[in-house]
Amino acid sequence: LNSIIQLEYQPRNKIHLSLGSADLQVVILGENQVGFTHPNKIYGAMFIGKPILYIGPEKSHITDIINKSQGNLAVQHEDVGGLCEQLIAFAGKTLTQQDKIGEHNRDIALSNFHPDLLKNEMVEILTS
Repeated sequence: LNSIIQLEYQPRNKIHLSLGSADLQVVILGENQVGFTHPNKIYGAMFIGKPILYIGPEKSHITDIINKSQGNLAVQHEDVGGLCEQLIAFAGKTLTQQDKIGEHNRDIALSNFHPDLLKNEMVEILTS
């Protein structure tokens, strides 16, 4: 990896300016958490059009989502070698290639997870 930039402390009222600045958004799910919790950070990462690095169990709702878009990264806990390989491969992509991964994530989010769409589905469930 060529360089790592660490931002200074960001006050809460300005945090939104730095959260989307990373090239890769990290989503983590605990090994025994599948079916009990769901890291909603994935949706924010997708809506802002960023590639995702998922660290967690191989089979989860998160992998179901990120596998719809080529280029996202996924590793299991403690797979340090796999993580390094994937990060190096990601860093070797051009900015255009990285942006395309994020754009595809955004398209998936808009067509599957937009609040209006989900609200309509919830109304449908409740009225049927």
